[in-house]
Amino acid sequence: MYYISGIVWYNKAVADISEKLNIIQECHSVQMSWWQCPPVLFIGLGIITIFSLITTSVLASRYFEEPELPTVVGVSVEAIVFLVIGNIIIGGFNKIAEANRMKTEFISIISHQLRAPLTALQWTEDIIEREFKKHEVDVETVQSFVNTLREATHKMTRLIATLLDVSRVDAKTLVLHKKMLSLPELTKGVIKEFYQYANSSNITIGFEAEDFLPEISADPERTEMVIRNFIDNSIRYTANSGNIKINISRAGNSFVRWTIHDEGMGITPHERRRIFDKFFRGRSATLQQAEGSGVGLYVARAIIDAAGGKVGFSSEPGRGSEFWFTLPIK
Repeated sequence: MYYISGIVWYNKAVADISEKLNIIQECHSVQMSWWQCPPVLFIGLGIITIFSLITTSVLASRYFEEPELPTVVGVSVEAIVFLVIGNIIIGGFNKIAEANRMKTEFISIISHQLRAPLTALQWTEDIIEREFKKHEVDVETVQSFVNTLREATHKMTRLIATLLDVSRVDAKTLVLHKKMLSLPELTKGVIKEFYQYANSSNITIGFEAEDFLPEISADPERTEMVIRNFIDNSIRYTANSGNIKINISRAGNSFVRWTIHDEGMGITPHERRRIFDKFFRGRSATLQQAEGSGVGLYVARAIIDAAGGKVGFSSEPGRGSEFWFTLPIK
């Protein structure tokens, strides 16, 4: 029995050591290339150090009567190489630190986003329970509660779907189910969905589309997600009141262009380069406490890129923003 236990312990120890020594797999687990992974770079730096010192000493003593000068030159070259590799190692550590920061921020954002619908669900369930205990249940009241439950459920479902798409984008496994569809009709449906929300914020949504626009080739569900994200952002970041204009037109012979312009707070110059980064939210959005997970634009760009289109924006602080994307006709 002791013999069998010893074998089991030995096999487990070997497996643990093998797992820890599998540096490449460890690098992939944090989504880093092998040439950026600190463990690989440290090992490489050690090998280069030993090999270069031995080579420099042997060559200097063999081919030079006074080996001091070539030794100094060799050591200087090695120092430069070490500085370059050291800089790469620092970059690797920075990337790991950024990944940890994003993980922490992700947990914070998602916890905040899920708290609101879950609170609404709990609150509505408590009210329904009290109403039923009174034995005086009004049909319209119950229907309003059901609508609240449905809205909270849809919000959580969409958030989870977005998070799943984030993981697919990171793993490069995002697959689109393309169909021929009418972009104006799809947009009208999303605008109708946001009508009450925009009206309560004193925001009007204008819509224009060229006549006789051809159908596009895209994934209907994910294209609707992109449109919903752009409209939702325009409403949230337009303070108090304003106008939002949506326009759809042809872009050459091969693409259809979708554009939305708002009168919101705009985006500062130093934030523009990160606007499509995962989990990024601008300082002005944070100060205004506008809701958002910071993944909508990240997923939107991945969807449009996968569909064969392009996405972009222009913005000025205090003067609003304009986001656009194109999708292929065929």
